[in-house]
Amino acid sequence: MKLSKSESLEILKLLDIKVDTLTEIAVRGGVDGDDDRGVYDDYLHSLTSTEFRVWRHNTNPSARYKRGVAELVPGLWIYVKGDHNITRPSRRHKAFRQPDSIDFVVNRDGVGTDRGSFAINHHRGGVSGTSSLGCQTNSPSVWSDYLPWAYDALGSNTTKMYLLINASQASKILSGDYVPKLRSDRTLWLAEKGVESQPPVVVVAPKTRWKIQSASIQPYPGEIKIIAGRPIVRTRLASRWIDAFDPQDIEKSLEWIEDDLMLCGNRLEEVTLDSNGDSWAPLREITDAVGATISINKNIITVTAKRTK
Repeated sequence: MKLSKSESLEILKLLDIKVDTLTEIAVRGGVDGDDDRGVYDDYLHSLTSTEFRVWRHNTNPSARYKRGVAELVPGLWIYVKGDHNITRPSRRHKAFRQPDSIDFVVNRDGVGTDRGSFAINHHRGGVSGTSSLGCQTNSPSVWSDYLPWAYDALGSNTTKMYLLINASQASKILSGDYVPKLRSDRTLWLAEKGVESQPPVVVVAPKTRWKIQSASIQPYPGEIKIIAGRPIVRTRLASRWIDAFDPQDIEKSLEWIEDDLMLCGNRLEEVTLDSNGDSWAPLREITDAVGATISINKNIITVTAKRTK
């Protein structure tokens, strides 16, 4: 559904959100009511103190189904001015980025709910597809109008508010039967009007802390999370997140330099984990997948590159 300006302001008022800067409501499935992927079938409603504009939009990943692919859940998110595709100069362009300091909540195909910093950005999409692995996108023709308008609307401000809501949720709110509310993690839920209720619990996987060491930098923090029995490996290396649900995903960030195993340009020597069961198992999967060998001694996992032809 496409919202009018008064409907948009009504929803924001119920959430006690003031339009002090660029504030947006993205309605997932707004065009036809369906939550489709790979098409621009959502609406983005942009409000300032003086303007109201509506754009065709996409809030879904492009892939129809792929284990681990993220989809942003309805909620109130914050975006900042910044470039997208910062590691690929030929595709780098001005956009809006997820702040490093603010966690987003996503649902991952076949896995479950995850929370963290995943670079769920708002950027330019493609002509024949939406070019999204969980990001929010607009077609190039819409983006060419939207981005300069949005940057100009923000002026010296760098932050915009972005409320994501499903079409069905918007309809229930506007019917007057439900009231929108936000959890502490910024995710959206609806309370039936006049009925005492608590928000449904969102189960997020527990975390196992670990450390990794390489030859060129100091030890840095990372984590392993288990969701639905499936390990996720995430680590921050050279200011870049590696987020993988299976060996094939993280393999893209591993490469061989002579006899050294490299991760984002840094030589990987050993990984230190706690003694929590077999929490090192995901690393074994990764190293096996790319032809490396590992040895384990007192929770120190040493990775040795294996030259492949």
